Parts: sequence; structure tokens; C-alpha cells
Amino acid sequence: MQISIEEALKAPKKVAVDLETTGLNYTRDSIITAGIYGENFKHHIRFDQMSDDLKKYFCGTFFKDRQVIYHHAKFDMHFIEKFYPDIYKSSFACTMIISQIIDNNGSHSLEVLADLLLPSELNNEKHESNEFLKKNKTKDFTKLSPNMLGDRVEADARNTYLIFDILRPRIYSDSIYAMEKEFLRRLLRIESVGVKLDKAYLKDLEVKLSERREVIARQYHEINLDSDKQVRDYLYTKYPNLPILKQTPKGKPSVDIEVLEKLNLPDATAAVEHRHLTHTLSTFVTGLLERLDDDDRLHCKFNQLGARTGRLSCEDPNLQQIPDTEEIRRAFFGNVSVADYSQMEAILYACLNDDVELLEMIDAGVDLYIFLAAKLYGKKMESITDVERVDCKRLFLAKLYGLGRKAFEIRTKGIPVERVESLFSSVQRMFNSVKSFVEVHGYVETQYGRRRLLHPNRAYIGVNTIVQGTAADILKRAINRFPWSIVEKCKVNVHDELVFVDLTEEEKPIALQSMILDNSRLKVSFGSGSNWFTARDKNVMKTWGWKNGSLTIIGA
Repeated sequence: MQISIEEALKAPKKVAVDLETTGLNYTRDSIITAGIYGENFKHHIRFDQMSDDLKKYFCGTFFKDRQVIYHHAKFDMHFIEKFYPDIYKSSFACTMIISQIIDNNGSHSLEVLADLLLPSELNNEKHESNEFLKKNKTKDFTKLSPNMLGDRVEADARNTYLIFDILRPRIYSDSIYAMEKEFLRRLLRIESVGVKLDKAYLKDLEVKLSERREVIARQYHEINLDSDKQVRDYLYTKYPNLPILKQTPKGKPSVDIEVLEKLNLPDATAAVEHRHLTHTLSTFVTGLLERLDDDDRLHCKFNQLGARTGRLSCEDPNLQQIPDTEEIRRAFFGNVSVADYSQMEAILYACLNDDVELLEMIDAGVDLYIFLAAKLYGKKMESITDVERVDCKRLFLAKLYGLGRKAFEIRTKGIPVERVESLFSSVQRMFNSVKSFVEVHGYVETQYGRRRLLHPNRAYIGVNTIVQGTAADILKRAINRFPWSIVEKCKVNVHDELVFVDLTEEEKPIALQSMILDNSRLKVSFGSGSNWFTARDKNVMKTWGWKNGSLTIIGA
């Protein structure tokens, strides 16, 4: 039943709230209605019938002193934040986060959880609206009648409330849940504040790249260089004796980027460049420009449990895929600082596996990947090239990730597999130990107690889950330690790297200390510059770590 603001403010102190909105973009879309469910309380309130002043009054009063259960807390809180900026300080629970912590496999949508956990008759109230949306091929909730919309949002609020009561007792670690809740608050602020981009630079770059792509397209006006079929037909007609380096699943000659680069033909090179320009424009130039708000700020979406290891993922847009080149990263401008964990997975592996030899190298200040590369290639560490270090790192991580033997052999680049296997024999020992644990317990666990359920047949991914999951926990714990002034200056996460804008000189050591407080062997490379690219210049970045109990520069 629809109720007034005054009646809504009489709701119990523990309630579930579900929002229906005009869209998924909180910077542009708005709340239509809110379902509210508590003990002996099942109603909804229409936001689209309130003035902005009334919305501010209601949100500031209703959410300030209640325990509110959401299904997708960060999504709903973003919309509420527009009228109650302190929403991130409020008391809340999130059934989606709880479900992901308990078992991060499968879907965690409200509908799926309701089907699994609640009596089927509780979903009947949404049947009419679901049928209407399906029949009319729309996801626009403004098309629903007031009664259908009200029934729908009240049912979702009720289901959220009931699911919380079922799932909350199943959480195996209150500390993990507390960490994720605090981290959600901070992600909310990071996303809301956003990162300002150089719009003028991006617009100029858009013109420049578009003109270059058009020049190439005119040279091959008879075909679409972004079409595999047309490029394949063109190349294999013009060059009848062209070798087939790889085939598609349907048995056709492949003309993917890897193949085109190996063909070493001017026509193939042109196709590669055209595809690169198309991708760069659509994803990293036009794609970024289209997502800027009125203040030229980008508000991407970080998924705090986007990976099954607990690691962050990013979307809309995915900043973790931005190429490490000046062309795009220059658009992230200002007083930029970059803090990047150095050799994080290798160091954590050594610690978690108690690898004495690697631990000795860490304590001596030796780069682990250079040390391993020297053993792999039979050379002195000072003779190892950057390429050899990178290749060895890739092999080590491939082994850590449980890559199949055939795929692993391809990456050895002619190095005898036996030598590589011998070098990483301690990884195999850890695999065997993890497999035995999974066979007994059915899960693996990070250093901080985060679990991932695994079938024994999937135990091979257990080592990676432990190492990468521990890395994810460390990053989240670090951000949770940041003072709020630093949180709002934290703009981007790319795996083990954090990007800040406008950190003060006083805040820089605080950020560094927070990042390596959990493990005295961790190191962070830190640099500052006028944009994201220059801040990462190897001549600018210095490696920091603990030495004699103090935060110290320990290498370049």
C-alpha cells in the first residue's frame, strides 16, 4: 500500500528497503518508488511524487537512525546519497554481499535467492509485473501501473528482509563480513566522488584517432577492416599461398590480432592498426567521454566481490583494461600519485608457503622475479634483462594459477619444461597440500579467513585463490584504514595498484603505511606526476618498505 512520508517515518527501526529507479545510472537516473518492509509493516512510498526538498527531508530523517537491509546496498545507497550525503555513515546490511561471502559461486540476484530460499508463493506478487514487462519487451518500470509497481517493490523489500534473516546466521566469519561492509562504504564514496578527466584532451584525441582510422579505411574502401570474414576473404584471395596459422572453431583460417601480426604483411598491419584504433576510440576515448558527468567526472563501478577470489573488478567502464600508454592515461590528470604493490603475489606466495629460499631473498632486498629468472636461464642476476624478468614472472604466475600443462608448455618459449617444473617445484608441493585440504573440507581459505568452496576436481585453482584472495583482503584492509580524506582522493584500482589525486605530502606516508601494515615483507612502488602515465615513470617511482621498523625507500 502506498503511504505518506509521515506514515513511512513510523516504520520499525529494522527494515528492508528496495528501490525501483528510472535506470541504472545514479548520476542521471532517479528513484521512482521505495518498498519498505519490517515487522508488521509492508508498504511503499513514491519518490516521483515528492519535491527535492521533501526527498531530502525524508531520506535525512528515515535513514539516519535505522538499520536498513538492502539487497544491492551500494546501488541503492548511491541513489539515496543524492538526498542524504551521509548515507555511507548509516547502519546497513547487504544480502548480496552476505550471499557472496557464504558461497561466491553462481548467481546472487534477489530473484535467484528468493527462488532458492523462500516459499514459491511469496514471489506471486511480482508475477503480474514480470509478465507485463516481458510481454511489452521493456525494463522500464515507469510503464508499470501504480498497483503493479507497488506490489513489486514491496515484495522485493519483504524478500530481502526474509533472506537476510536466513543467510546472516550462515556467515562463517564476522570479521570478513565487517571488512566487506566497511569497504562498501568506502567504495561508495570513491565512486560518488569520481575522477576528473581532461575532456579537451580526449576530444582532441578522438578527432586525431578518427582521422587516422579514416585514412586507413579509405585505402581499403572495398572491405570493412573490422570484419574477420571480409579481411580473411581479402587476404586469402590476394595471397593464395598464405599459410593458415590458426583456425576458428568452425575450421576457417583465423585472422585475429595475433595471427595478423605474425603474417607480417602491409595489409595485415593495416587491419591490426584499424582494429586497434576502433577499440581505443570506442572503449577508451568516446567511451570515456560519453560517461563524463557535467563536471567532467567519471564514475565507474567497482565490484568488490567481482572475482571469486574476492578481488575487485571494474565496469562501466573497466578502468583495469586501460592500456599502460601515455595516449589514454594522460587524460587522468592533476596532482596524480600511484601506489603499486611490488611483486605482491610472489611475496605472498613465499610467505603463505613458507618458502625459505624465497623469504631469504625478500629479506635481502632481492627482486624475486630477477632471482627466479637467473635460476631459470642459468645467468647472474645482474645479467637478467627486463624481457627475461617479465617472461619468468609470467611463467611463475601461470604455474601459480594452475594453468594446464599444454598451455603452460606453450609459454615456456623453448625452455625445457622439466627445468621450469624443477624451478617451481615448491608450487607443486603447495598444490598437493591444498588438494588434500579441499578433499577433506571442501574449501580453501585466505590468510584472513575468506573461504571459497571448491570441489576436489577444481582444487588446482586453490593455490591461486589463497594467494590472490589474501592479496584482495590486504588491499581492502588497507583502504579501510585510510582516513576519509584519503579515501575521497583514491580514484582508480587496477589489480595491485591504486591511483590518487591531490594527496598532500603528509598523506602520502599514511597511505603507504596503511598498504603494508599487514605484512612487513610487502613493498609498494610509489610515484607522482602531472598525470597517470608520468606518475608511473620508472625513473619517478621509488620502492618503499619496512626497514628497522621504519618506512623507508628500499630501492628504485
